[in-house]
Parts: sequence; structure tokens; C-alpha cells
Amino acid sequence: MFMKKQNKMKNKKAVSTMVSYVLLIVIALGLASGVFAWLKFYATPPTDEGLCPKDVALTIKDYSCDTDEDTLTLKIENKGLFSIEGFFIKGAKERDKLSTIPLIRTDQPDAIDGRYDFVGSLSPRQTITTKFSYTNLINITGSSLKRIEMQPFVIEEGNIAVCDNRISLNLELTCD
Repeated sequence: MFMKKQNKMKNKKAVSTMVSYVLLIVIALGLASGVFAWLKFYATPPTDEGLCPKDVALTIKDYSCDTDEDTLTLKIENKGLFSIEGFFIKGAKERDKLSTIPLIRTDQPDAIDGRYDFVGSLSPRQTITTKFSYTNLINITGSSLKRIEMQPFVIEEGNIAVCDNRISLNLELTCD
């Protein structure tokens, strides 16, 4: 009789040990899945969203300077395959230096310096003529405009995606 009681005690002990192992495994899996879900929210891999398409090409067809008003008139064409929402434009006082000083739109003085937003977008093969003031370049550097750089951008889902293809132009006419 004593032997049967002792076997029942061992079986109960074995069942409780098995239940504790199962509970430990369930708790560990629950914590692991919770940590995974939390990290997945914070550490998302980069996607192709918000990138500028590769076939974006903005060109300067013609330009002219008005030294009396310190303005630069540009005729710009979209030679790419995609519409462009705008571009950033900067000037420099030397031809071999990086353009760092933003030019100002003359048709919209309250716009962000160095940024030109098209009304809607500039479709492929479409051309636009616009004017920029470079008085801030003269005021800052005391020199004339000899180089400009433009960098197109597109807007996707409210975010600006700046394109890699930068357009640089050394001005043949020095804008004094």
C-alpha cells in the first residue's frame, strides 16, 4: 500500500514539473513575439518609397542676365520621363567652386530661398521660363554670379525626394 501511495506522489510530481516546463515555454514564446512586434514597428527596413525616379532630367535651354536688376532669366526644360514638382537652385561667385548661395525667385519673393516649386508639375518635354535674383550673392560675397547649380525634386506622399542628378552650369556671361 505504501508503495502505491509513493508511486502516485511521483506521478503527481512529474505532472507538475511537466506543466511548469510548458508554462515556461509559453511565457518565453509570448515574450519573444511581443519583443519582435515592438522591434518590427521601430526597425523597419528601408524601402524604395520616396526615392526620385532614375529618368529625371532637367536642362537649361537658355539663360540671360540683367545686370541692372541683378536677375538671371532661365529657360528650363524637362527632358526626362517623369514629371518634376520643382528644383533647388544655388549660385557661386567662382566657376570652379561648389554653388552654395540660394537664388531668390522674383515672381514669388515670399518663397523659400533657393527653392522653385512649379504650379502643379513640369511634365516631360515641357518648358518654362523664370527669373531669379542674385542680389543676396552680391551682398554676401561682394562678387558676381558665375556658376549655378540646380537639383530637381519630386513630391511623393507629401515628402520631398531630391534627385541625384544635379545640373551645373558655368555662365559664359558673367552676371555682374
